[in-house]
Amino acid sequence: MSFTISVKSSINVDGDISGQVSSGSSEVQSDQLLQSYPDETVDAVSSGTLSTRTSETEGVLTVTGHDFDSSDVIAVFWEGGIRYDVEISAVDTDTITFSGGSGDDLPDAATEVTVSKSIAIDAALDCDNLTVLAAGGNTAQLYSFINSAGSSAYASEPGANQKTLWWNGMATNPLAGVTLVSVNVYNKSTSTEASACLWLGYNN
Repeated sequence: MSFTISVKSSINVDGDISGQVSSGSSEVQSDQLLQSYPDETVDAVSSGTLSTRTSETEGVLTVTGHDFDSSDVIAVFWEGGIRYDVEISAVDTDTITFSGGSGDDLPDAATEVTVSKSIAIDAALDCDNLTVLAAGGNTAQLYSFINSAGSSAYASEPGANQKTLWWNGMATNPLAGVTLVSVNVYNKSTSTEASACLWLGYNN
């Protein structure tokens, strides 16, 4: 089975079609399509504090009455920074001990943070065969594309109701050379559950 994926884009000035400065469309043939929407959702983030900064990549979070456990993978957000694909090593009623991940070095102790529990979308494919990538949903989110070594090969941060877009012929494939295993999706909203909207078109 083959899919024709149409990508359309336009830029308007003040919402007036007469002020349109750019528009275009592309059609991309794909043998397969991986689509997460509408089945995958991500909880709203929890608010807390980086109570202990052990190093640039590890520490302890205080999040009162949290529901995280030691099998969760999380992202930690603070003003001006983010650390994602972080592993939890221990939990208590109000604390989370963590380490590792990708992103920015941790801020100073006592910094206010928010914490997102990821969902992992299985996406096993050779990304040299990727034809279309679209990621983004109803809230500001972060998508981390995990390679066969267990590391983040690419991360995107679409805003609320926006999409990270790439299609074959548009520009350099952001996942060229990557053997993809899964995609971790994080929500940035403190109040709204996120719809994790991921589309990957690829050839066999």
